[in-house]
Amino acid sequence: MKKFIATLATIVVALGSAFAQDLAAVTELYNSGAEAISTDKAGALKSFEAALSLADALGAEGQEIVANCKNIIPNLRLSLAKDLVKASQFDEAIAALQELEKVAEAYEALDVLNEATTLIPQVKMSKANNLYKAKEYDAAAAAFQEILDAEPTNGNAA
Repeated sequence: MKKFIATLATIVVALGSAFAQDLAAVTELYNSGAEAISTDKAGALKSFEAALSLADALGAEGQEIVANCKNIIPNLRLSLAKDLVKASQFDEAIAALQELEKVAEAYEALDVLNEATTLIPQVKMSKANNLYKAKEYDAAAAAFQEILDAEPTNGNAA
């Protein structure tokens, strides 16, 4: 019986130690994302998404990190999408914003969701205008038509 209790105690201590190591690893991953935000937004996003997944698996002990990641990830995705717009990568920006809408809704980041929803038609208009200015008239006409199909009352695209 003493052997059984000793074995059980050893297992409990080992599990507790493993759990503490897991929480420390998740915290380290979260912190590496925080450090990378200013220099590598895409890398930071990957760190935060990984930290979110691992922290969620920890249950109650990881909930603070989960909550922090759910606040940061939508805003970071929005920043990355805006960077794509600045680089005139309109199709990639639209795809990123559409994905962001799903993420922001899932994480209940309503301000980010509203901003992404508002930006999508603006990015589509920028794409169409850039194509027109580049004298790519067929592509511009298709881009303007896409805007009108989604929003028939848009007088700017008519």
